[in-house]
Amino acid sequence: MTVRRLTHPLKRYAAALLIGAMALALSTPAYLIHVRPGSAVYHRNLFVFASQVIPYAVCAALWLPSRNASAPKIAFRLSTALFVAACLLYVPVFVHPEIVGGDMVGLGYILVCLVTTAAVVAISFVAFIVTWWYEKVPHA
Repeated sequence: MTVRRLTHPLKRYAAALLIGAMALALSTPAYLIHVRPGSAVYHRNLFVFASQVIPYAVCAALWLPSRNASAPKIAFRLSTALFVAACLLYVPVFVHPEIVGGDMVGLGYILVCLVTTAAVVAISFVAFIVTWWYEKVPHA
């Protein structure tokens, strides 16, 4: 992706929100490895770390390079929703790390990321259809 495609201010804000949400999602398992060494084996799985990136990368790949006129607004709104969701999911773990435990923690991280990615794809599909509809269909 070139810098030229990120010239719209909303796309820059969307990229910053996606980077912030991804950093929060990636740092949570790393923080738990440090704070709770007993459960570190469940957080050190590389698939846990790799799956943390997927929803944010999908959102960035779908909306940041788009040249559609409504793409900056959609990218900003979707990245804001992802950032708020990441804060709601991961900030409580930083405040109270004892709430996360058990042998299914890694699967929980992976499932949250898969559901988030499915939501991003579904919302993007609906947004693509709606923007296409408003561009192609004549309005009265």
